[in-house]
Amino acid sequence: MIRSDVKILHIFIFFCLNFELCYSECAHAEYEVDGECCPLCAPGNRVYRDCTEYTSTTCVPCMGATFLDAPNGRRLCFDCMICNPGVGLRVRTACTRTSDAVCEPLQEHYCTEQHRGSCIRAKKHTKCRPGEFIQHIGTADRDAVCEKCGDGTFSDGSLQTCQPHSKCEDQGLIEVKPGTAYSDTECGNKAPVTLIICIIVAIITIVALAVGLRILLKFILRRRQLQVRAVYLLFGVNKCLMSCCSFLPFNVNILFKCSFRQCDAPGSAQNLRNYIWGAYFLSKLFLML
Repeated sequence: MIRSDVKILHIFIFFCLNFELCYSECAHAEYEVDGECCPLCAPGNRVYRDCTEYTSTTCVPCMGATFLDAPNGRRLCFDCMICNPGVGLRVRTACTRTSDAVCEPLQEHYCTEQHRGSCIRAKKHTKCRPGEFIQHIGTADRDAVCEKCGDGTFSDGSLQTCQPHSKCEDQGLIEVKPGTAYSDTECGNKAPVTLIICIIVAIITIVALAVGLRILLKFILRRRQLQVRAVYLLFGVNKCLMSCCSFLPFNVNILFKCSFRQCDAPGSAQNLRNYIWGAYFLSKLFLML
């Protein structure tokens, strides 16, 4: 009997406590401060002064790049999200007093991280390399997908399908350069083999003639220069001997003025002897130089 009474007492206390708690809770549009329930501020506004027994809550608007998107009892507004181009973002919806900014990826970017319906980080779409084609075009939500071209096809990286290599024989042309995974086959006009050989031989002949002519001109000019130098040298020696070498034991005038025919004439034995001595002396003189 005592146990049943205790049990009933526990149930009574439990209901009383719950009634007190329910009675002390603030309404949906109120917040509690020091046991008092104050009205919430409207979206876009924050609490400036809590309510009292005689006054209601004092609210002020959110200022600058701040917002509050629901009824609240906050002292401070939330900061607006910044759509930073440095992380691949741009503004889709601007921030207001009652709503946060919404960001989206830049052109040719895709979102890699989201928060509350707004993109907070993005990356640039993958660029397909030469030899690959775009299997899936990049969107704001996913990256581009690249795939390699198969044999006999090519792509420069910007195509959505690989193109087959051109067949030169179908166009009546010859293949100049074979196709690769990133470039098409290069074709050219057909040319007779004999014509090509003749052109090559003509070029070689012209080059050889030009080189030979240049060598010949150099040789002629060199020989001409040597002849001119020899004339000037003999003229200088003659002048020197005529003016300064009167002491020599032979007649210098006869050496330079007498020809072989004159020196061989009758009665010119003395002149011939002078010529021989002069030649001998000049040879010694040149050896000393």
